[in-house]
Amino acid sequence: MGGKRAARIARTFGAVFLAAVVAAACSSGGGGSSGNDTVRLTVGTFGDFGYRPLYQKYMQQHPNVTIVEHVAEYNTHHQTLQTRLAAGTGADDIVAIVFLGFGLFPLAYTFYVSLNHWELGASTHQWVGFHNYTQLLADPYFWNALRNTGSIWVLSTVPQLFLALVLAHVLNRRLRFRTVFRVGVLMPNVASVVAVSIVFAQLFGRDFGLVNWLLHFTGVGPIDWQVGRWSSHPAISSLIIWRWTGWNALLYLAALQAVPRELYEAC
Repeated sequence: MGGKRAARIARTFGAVFLAAVVAAACSSGGGGSSGNDTVRLTVGTFGDFGYRPLYQKYMQQHPNVTIVEHVAEYNTHHQTLQTRLAAGTGADDIVAIVFLGFGLFPLAYTFYVSLNHWELGASTHQWVGFHNYTQLLADPYFWNALRNTGSIWVLSTVPQLFLALVLAHVLNRRLRFRTVFRVGVLMPNVASVVAVSIVFAQLFGRDFGLVNWLLHFTGVGPIDWQVGRWSSHPAISSLIIWRWTGWNALLYLAALQAVPRELYEAC
């Protein structure tokens, strides 16, 4: 319906424009022109708007008028761009430029910087090759940090993705106030990192933390969550899960809504 309406508007505009152009051409030339004078019009357009049948009909009604349509080269480029955009490839060049400028170049330059020895405040640097990497692999603190990162990643990512999938399935149903719920699950992600860290530090406090207060009902003594690997990693992971589950749920929700309803009905 929208395309047909736009076509009718374009044809109406073309008819008014054509009548105005022909009237102006016939009345030009000083004292005017008689009905037997031959008028030749060249109409330039930036696209094929379907005016040719209108031109033919007008020339049949006015034999002394000849209308020639000239479509500018812009039309070809515009159609090519529209075709590429419809196929999903029209913005490839822009994406490539953004990726090179903000993705690949910073990575390549960072790798180049890592192959040099830098002194704080010095204006020059010394090429050392892979010496920095050799020194890093021999550092026990690096392997300790790598183990801690891997442990926290497993404890936070696996439950987070599972909970996000369940939450997305719930939000994909026909619920009242769905928009409110969807905004609500995203609120932890936009909360201040400093504020969230302070809140969770209080929740996992050793003496007056809410988590230890709840655990004492089960007979578990107070746990010092900030001391030790196996006590601190679950605490840190819970913060990550609370903060990012809603974000991943919205990603899952977008994927679920992209599935046609016919597939759900077929199942």
